[in-house]
Order: sequence, then C-alpha cells, then structure tokens
Amino acid sequence: MTNNLTNGTDDGDGGGGYSLTGYIIVGIILYIIVVLAIGGNALVIASVLVFRKLRTVTNYFIVSLAISDLLLALFVMDFNACFIVLGDYWPFGQVFCRFYISIDIMLSTASILNLCLISLDRYWAITSPFSYYQRVNATNAIILIVVVWVTSFLISVLPVMLGLHVDYTLDDEEFDFFYKEPTFCVLIINQWYALGSSVISFFIPIFIMGYTYARIFIVARRQARQIAAYNNTGQRIQGTDKKAQGSMRRERKATKTLAIIVGVFIGCWLPFFILNVVDPFCGRCVPPTLFSFTVWLGYVNSALNPIIYAQNRSFRNAFKTILFCYKCRGLSMRQADSSDDHTAMSNTSRQERLRGRLGNGYNTTPRPSHSDHRSSVENSAEQNHKMVKDTSLVIANKNANANVQDSKKDSSSPVAVATITHSDANGNAIDVPL
Repeated sequence: MTNNLTNGTDDGDGGGGYSLTGYIIVGIILYIIVVLAIGGNALVIASVLVFRKLRTVTNYFIVSLAISDLLLALFVMDFNACFIVLGDYWPFGQVFCRFYISIDIMLSTASILNLCLISLDRYWAITSPFSYYQRVNATNAIILIVVVWVTSFLISVLPVMLGLHVDYTLDDEEFDFFYKEPTFCVLIINQWYALGSSVISFFIPIFIMGYTYARIFIVARRQARQIAAYNNTGQRIQGTDKKAQGSMRRERKATKTLAIIVGVFIGCWLPFFILNVVDPFCGRCVPPTLFSFTVWLGYVNSALNPIIYAQNRSFRNAFKTILFCYKCRGLSMRQADSSDDHTAMSNTSRQERLRGRLGNGYNTTPRPSHSDHRSSVENSAEQNHKMVKDTSLVIANKNANANVQDSKKDSSSPVAVATITHSDANGNAIDVPL
C-alpha cells in the first residue's frame, strides 16, 4: 500500500529527514527490492510457461500470485521508491496518482486473495485427496482466479475512483494538500474505508488461511501416524500403496512450502494493516517514517516469494535451466515439442524391443515408408501376425524346455515356471509368466 504520510513536509529537507548519502543508500536498497521482485516473479511465470511439468492447478494459483507481485513491482513499487528518493516529491501528476493508489490497493488485495486460494487448494488436496482432482481442475482454477481479480478490482479501483476513501474530517488546508496537490501522492483514507478494506482484504482471508493450514497440519500428522502404524505391522507396501505414500509425501512437502509463503506474507503485511486501521482512529498519530517502513516491509514479500519457490526442487531446476543451462533449455524445449511424436512412436519402439528379446531369427524388416499408407497398413498387419506367430513359437519352445527340465527333477520338487521378458506400457522390462 502507498505511504500514509501526514507530516511528511514538516522537515526542512522534504519530509524524509535523510541526508544526501542517506537518500542514495535508501534508493539503492529500494530499487534492489524492485529488481528482485520483477526478476524473481518473471522467472516464476516463465518457468510454468516453459515446463509442462509445472503446469498444475496449484501452480496456476502461484502464477496468478506472481503476476500480482510482478505488476506491483512494475506499477507501484518503483514509483513509490522514486517518491521517497525525491524527498516526498511526486512528479507524475494528480491523475496518475489516483491510478497509482487504486492499483496499489488492487494488487495487494489480489496477492492475499491468491494466497487464500492456494491455502484452500492445499486444504482440499490433503483432506479430500480422492475427490480433489474432480473438484479442482484447470477450468475451476481459472474461474476462481478470475473471481479473485474481479473482487480485487471492485473493492479497490472503484472506491478510489469514486472518492469513497476520502477523509472529509480534514480541515481545508490539509484536504487541499492531500487530495489536490499534484506534487504529493499518499493514501489518506477515512475510518470506515480503512476498517472495511482491511477486514475484507486482509483479516478475513488471513483467518481462512489460518484455519485451513491448521486443519492441514492435523490431517497430515494423523496420516503420518497411520502410515507409521501400518509399516510397523511388518507389511510391505507395494504397488498403489507406494504410489499413494509418495504422493502424500509430495503433498505434505508442497504444503510446507506454501505454508512458509503464507507465514512470510503475514509477517510482512500484518504491521501495515494494523497501522492502517489504527491511524485514522488516533488522529493520524503514526509517524510517517514508521508507516513508510511497514509499507516497504509488505513490498519485500513480493521479492521473497520467488526465493521461497526455489526451495521446491521442480521450481529450482526450472530456474537453473532458464538462467544458466541454455543447452539444456533448448533440449527441454525440443523434448516438449517432440513429445507427441515420441508418443506416436512408442508402440513401434516396444515392438522393436520385443523383437530383440525374442531373437531366434525374428524378422527385423524396416518400417514401411509413409509415402504409401495402404502398403504401410498391410505390412504392419503382416508384421503383427508374424510377431504373434513367432512369439507363440518361442513360448512353445520354452514350455518344451521347461517340461524337459521338470522331467529330470524329483516329482516332489516345485514346478519350474517359464517366463518371457516383455515391456509394459511405459517401456519397462517385465517378466510375464507363461
């Protein structure tokens, strides 16, 4: 949110009270935060766009959050830094000031509502894993994201443009300075707008996030105990149980990462929203420097989120690939573009692997040319028929060998089972009993 300065021009040097060296240091720090926010959030968005593995429903919400943080850095943070470095001087005019204030409120609101969506997404994934993928799909995610942005617009841009935030209790001199002075741009709001906007934009969503993550923690701990008890029985988890256990472990790790994001958000923005509510009710008693500090503490959150994402292995690998591994990035892009071709050729590849394993004179006739589709279909049918026939011969030979070996064994010995190595749907080698 923009600075709620009321005594900014009392100091002889423009309100900040800094020396020239102080302004330079403050400016460097602020613009480092701006650059980190722009670069980091752009990297998050690019990672999801480039790598298909990251295009999950949860990451849709993360991209929406990154977009709000990126726009906040582009259209709010850099102008606010300029205002501070110039000694509380606004060179962009009153019209742009109103746009800047409304966009600031909207993007800050969008950030927290996106975080609320993320917490609900994790809550559904952990507490209702079987119905999660039916209830939370890409279409529903996009609808929820649109609702977030429309809601943010309605409770920020419209009230500011209509003047519903204006504090008419100010005297004429203060009113003209805060709302009409073209070289000064701060957010001065009345008591009811301060209370209502803070409750809707921050405190209600924070309560929802606190409840959902508390429930997630309880459910995750109960599931961990159940898994530990199941393992202690001496039973070996196989097949779908292993997959379920791995999926649950990944869900808990993702939840932990996103909980850190929410915790950092609360730590960064809570001081501002407390002062934002208190200041109109105490006669503008909050010192301008303190208010400005809490504003930028909130802005720091936009630069921290990408750093938190980097703790996730998938995002970390994507960041490294985009930033450093140009050769790998080109390979990844080519692999992504050729994925459909690879899928189309998978059946032929499995047949070729089966031919190599069966051996014994199997005919490795090259694939027919695409120039004659009809001939290709006929040849394919003949090859499939021959493969089945030769496979049957190999199976028969193996059965015969197995019977000969069985006849040499004691009748009480277990019957030897012949197997044939085949490839499953994923191309992995498996032993199929005959």
